[in-house]
Amino acid sequence: MGIFDKIQDTTAAVTSSDKNTTSIGENCTIDGDITFDKTIEIHGKITGTVKIAENCTTAMLVIKKNGIVEGDVYGDEVVIEGEVIGNVTGKKKITIKSLHLYQVMFTMIFRYEWWRDSEWQPYQK
Repeated sequence: MGIFDKIQDTTAAVTSSDKNTTSIGENCTIDGDITFDKTIEIHGKITGTVKIAENCTTAMLVIKKNGIVEGDVYGDEVVIEGEVIGNVTGKKKITIKSLHLYQVMFTMIFRYEWWRDSEWQPYQK
């Protein structure tokens, strides 16, 4: 019985953040487009478009140190530690921790509403 108790204890260490994060491993290569609605970490290579699902506003895209994306990237919050060969679009925030960016155009999406006092205010969804 003691052996089974130890196994249960070690597997119970999964946190809620791990359940909501998809990780594409270092040895993984994907040819094709990916659409995500939870946080995704890319450690491997993707050739294609990586984009956030239309109705999602909380997912984060993290291209890790050894991660490579050859294609356009669209996300709510984008963190680049690896390489991107393509355009990067972020709805809220783009964080660059790497200088391995090629042929890249960064785009931040801003939304504004016209208020009665004639001042522009950020649009809150």
